[in-house]
Amino acid sequence: MKDSKVIRLDRAQTMEPDAVLVIFFLFSFAGWLWEGVFVGVRYGMFINRGFLHGPWLPIYGTGGLLMVTLLRDWKHRPYVVYLGSVVLCAIVEYVTGFFLETFYHQRWWDYSNFPLNLQGRICPQDTMFFGVFGMFAVYYAAPYLLGKMRRQSHLRILVCVILTMVFTMDLMLSLITPNTGLGITY
Repeated sequence: MKDSKVIRLDRAQTMEPDAVLVIFFLFSFAGWLWEGVFVGVRYGMFINRGFLHGPWLPIYGTGGLLMVTLLRDWKHRPYVVYLGSVVLCAIVEYVTGFFLETFYHQRWWDYSNFPLNLQGRICPQDTMFFGVFGMFAVYYAAPYLLGKMRRQSHLRILVCVILTMVFTMDLMLSLITPNTGLGITY
């Protein structure tokens, strides 16, 4: 295996490109499920949250991958993993919110009612939660998932191809007609 095709997770583990995709999609799906239930409680029904129409929130996949890959060398210092996760996710959430508002003139989330929010795009309460998510991702989820994926590598490639095709179609549709409505946009 060539080192150029591998992302180092830590000294003992690596992530091949297809593993990166699977982790991205699993974190994106987990975020979609979390937000659909969390926001859905307020409306008394499941809400398909996010810009895309499918069962994923790529902001969670992107944040999760960034945490897992950029904080891997700091696993011996949990406070750095936590604070790094907070900062990475705050940046991802702020930049994503900025671009969605700029191009679509709508908000998919609004923290304006939370203390110490930054233009309603991020707030300390949520970024602290993402720090906990980052610790879970770095210490438990990613190592567990990578261990499972190594045993199912043939299936992993097929899953990656199918998910990437469906995700790309959803992204193309959503760029034209984003997912909006009750409980989705503010």
